[in-house]
Amino acid sequence: MAAGIAARAPAAVRQTKALLKSVKNSVPERMAEEGAIFSAQLKSPEVKEAIAAFYEKRKPDFSTV
Repeated sequence: MAAGIAARAPAAVRQTKALLKSVKNSVPERMAEEGAIFSAQLKSPEVKEAIAAFYEKRKPDFSTV
């Protein structure tokens, strides 16, 4: 399981862990925070690599991002 998580986009994994650890926000605040992070991630090099890998039918390589 750890190897599978390690193969994921590193910034996305870090942000997901931070969201899971944060318990101080209300549900609407948390949803707004998730939306903001998701919007920012759509512009990241990690997403560009993931999309390119999908179209090229290969596994993404996040080591170069």
